[in-house]
Amino acid sequence: MSKYFFILVGILFIVPSIVEGEEYYGPKKKIVIADFDVNLKSAHPQSGKIFTAQLKFALFHTNRFVVKDTRERAQLLIRGKILKCGEVSAIKWYDRALPARFRGPKVTHAWIVVETNLCNPNTGEIIKSFRTKSDTKLSGEKLAGLDREKLNPDWDSSALYLSNNKVIKRIIEVAIEEMDKYKWEAEITRIEGNKIYLDSGLESNLKAGTMLAVHKKNNAETIVGEAKIIEVTKDFSVAIMTKNSGIKPEMVVRIVE
Repeated sequence: MSKYFFILVGILFIVPSIVEGEEYYGPKKKIVIADFDVNLKSAHPQSGKIFTAQLKFALFHTNRFVVKDTRERAQLLIRGKILKCGEVSAIKWYDRALPARFRGPKVTHAWIVVETNLCNPNTGEIIKSFRTKSDTKLSGEKLAGLDREKLNPDWDSSALYLSNNKVIKRIIEVAIEEMDKYKWEAEITRIEGNKIYLDSGLESNLKAGTMLAVHKKNNAETIVGEAKIIEVTKDFSVAIMTKNSGIKPEMVVRIVE
């Protein structure tokens, strides 16, 4: 099994350390992350998947986003390209003839340049485009002696992880800044009597008792009704109409502030 598979699994456990800042308890906005493209002869084929996985879990742990697999009903699409990336481990010349356990400190060096596009998930139109780069050098056997086959916990101290981490922090900062310009929304998937079903639930931080305003897509100024959430499950919520002036499926709701 590829050693890079273990890195992808390992990201699940160590990525919370990427995200810093105040806790967020508001509704989570839905985003979808496309695999970052890598078209570099010097890069490992899995470089893009490793970076994308690290980004996905970092976004998840901000507690601000629901990371979806498809563009359907998402509010933002993040995609991009890794323009440069690399990693080297250097051993001092006089260590080369010695057994591994006697070798002295090594130096690791990793670098990455990423172009990121924040897009409208429905049209693919680019909302914001920016480039971020990072270059990390570390000395010391503990930091450089990463055994990825055994998923050594020092992976999160490696130059590769830290370089990725710096770029990812910037992507998250821009994504939060951009998404703060938009109100949280959920879509009505179906109507049964005076009940409406929403495509968001516990994963979006919704709670029973929350009041909602209903409006047409791309027309938040025209309110056609109000509803109150009465039940929340992992993937969907149920609300009861309190005002109805023509509520229909595929309309959109926002939280009443």
